[in-house]
Amino acid sequence: MEFSILGVQPRDADLVRIDGKLSPYLALKLGTNACFISLGELREICEDSAQNKLIYEAWLHSGLMNAYIFSKPLNAGDARRFIAYFKTYHEIDDEEGLAELATTVLHEAAENLYNG
Repeated sequence: MEFSILGVQPRDADLVRIDGKLSPYLALKLGTNACFISLGELREICEDSAQNKLIYEAWLHSGLMNAYIFSKPLNAGDARRFIAYFKTYHEIDDEEGLAELATTVLHEAAENLYNG
């Protein structure tokens, strides 16, 4: 809440409350009784579970999609704060552009791999 009202930028150590049911992956990482998690720890979980780790743009897009998925059990204000934190941390200004770039680089990599 202080993020939107006071304009205070989120930090790694900021805690967010888990209100909803955790995804199976988060429950495995945090345990089923977790009530709070830091923004930094949640960001690291999103990054660690991202796919396509060898192509940066694809990895980053996958991490961003994880951020949206993993923010679902947070309350609405904390979810918005986490997404803003994740995007700021990784300097993501254009989600659509990142998605297009990730698709393009994956296509080019596959084309180079299979067509020599």
